[in-house]
Amino acid sequence: MEKSEKIEAIEFLIDFESALEGKPVLHTNQMTLQFHDDELYLSFFQVTPPVVVSPDAKKLAELRNRISVRPDCVARLTMSPQFLKKVLEVIKVNLEQYDAIKDNENGATT
Repeated sequence: MEKSEKIEAIEFLIDFESALEGKPVLHTNQMTLQFHDDELYLSFFQVTPPVVVSPDAKKLAELRNRISVRPDCVARLTMSPQFLKKVLEVIKVNLEQYDAIKDNENGATT
């Protein structure tokens, strides 16, 4: 192939539905965002409080003296700042649509 020849672009469909098959849906209620050079690192966590059933005085004392609760990391993602901006815009648009639907269901007026 000569250097001046252009390579024809080939497009493929992305099959998101089959990629999701068998993947669990995980709950997150905490997150961290860190950056390094040109990448952002998002870590998502689930923090679950300790289970307390019929606590006695000893158990209550242990809970009061506890310094921290260990979260479960449910996902870690890295992306470019440019892609994160696209993600945030998609989230914003979808939240606006969600709010509009919920407002309509609840009979709210805007």
